[in-house]
Amino acid sequence: MHRFTRSLLLAAGLLPLITAPASAQIRAASFTLGAASLPISARNETSAADIPGVTYPRSAPPDLIAEDDVAASPEARDEAPASDLPRGVVAEPTVITPPAPPAPVVSLNLEVDLAAQRLTVIENGETKHVWPISSGAPGYATRTGTFRPQWASRMWYSRQYDLAPMPHAVFFNGGIAFHATAATHLLGRPASHGCVRLAPENARALYAMIHRHGYAKTEIHVFGSPKVAMIAGKAKADAPRRKRQPENAGGTPFAPWPFF
Repeated sequence: MHRFTRSLLLAAGLLPLITAPASAQIRAASFTLGAASLPISARNETSAADIPGVTYPRSAPPDLIAEDDVAASPEARDEAPASDLPRGVVAEPTVITPPAPPAPVVSLNLEVDLAAQRLTVIENGETKHVWPISSGAPGYATRTGTFRPQWASRMWYSRQYDLAPMPHAVFFNGGIAFHATAATHLLGRPASHGCVRLAPENARALYAMIHRHGYAKTEIHVFGSPKVAMIAGKAKADAPRRKRQPENAGGTPFAPWPFF
């Protein structure tokens, strides 16, 4: 070894480590750090008692603790997410059902009073119209209940009654609808085959109002029972039975819609 190099190593106190046998180097070595002498072993373990002010675990600094030791420590087990399921079993995902959307606010109420034979139109809580009607005659009673408009036609022709015209028809219970009638002299008494008849101008206005508010915001309430004796001291309200009309000169049947 070069003399100058030996002098430097000797001055640093490292020459005994280099010249000593390999077994002695592995067992222990020491070097001077300020006023403290730190033992260094082959495992690189350092004790907190050897360095004043150091408080990490005696076995090794925190950043040198093995992952297996962390997983096995009670503190790590307490912080890990708890699970009661056996190993290999996957929990079912939690399904959160969103709340149902709120129902549309009804802004148009149609109150069909069968006993009084009238329709009350209430728009945004305010009574706008009270119109006479003709509901179903005996044997064709208009069904009571609460309904919503289902579909409408500006001019519909009945498939059940020989294409009888039904202007401004708004259907709300199967084949039952509001519609205009030419038999305005029968309004105020049961006279239809189940529909709710209105004067032509009233049917037109109702048709427009329902479409302005929308079906979802229109509610129809049919209630009461038609009076049996309505006019001229009769025992019951008559429902004119429509008979097939003769054809006119052009070959087209007369429209019997006033009696629908």
